[in-house]
Amino acid sequence: MVEIECVARGYLSGSGWKEYRERGTVCGIRLPSGLKESGVLPEPIFTPTTKAQTGHDEGLSFDGVVSMVGRDLATRLRDLTLGIYQKAARYAESKASSSPIRSSNSDSSRASWYWAMRY
Repeated sequence: MVEIECVARGYLSGSGWKEYRERGTVCGIRLPSGLKESGVLPEPIFTPTTKAQTGHDEGLSFDGVVSMVGRDLATRLRDLTLGIYQKAARYAESKASSSPIRSSNSDSSRASWYWAMRY
């Protein structure tokens, strides 16, 4: 079992929004300036986290995943995660609807919506 939660983001929300406001990055990925909370990202990004036994999961950079599982498996996890996300997004668009996951974060006064593919 891989002790990493593989997450794909297509929208800037939750903990990603918080990091973006502070550093202009999400899980170490530099994003363009001027993005809005819960706005669509220029392209989906891989934003893995640790699988914490207690408390909150911690965001990881891709290099952090590489150090945990090696480059080959990290690349495969990233590519599979983004592929699943993109396939689900295309399917939702073809049905003219989407089924985002609703996330209410303690660091935000309102609920935010985003897609997350987790396995």
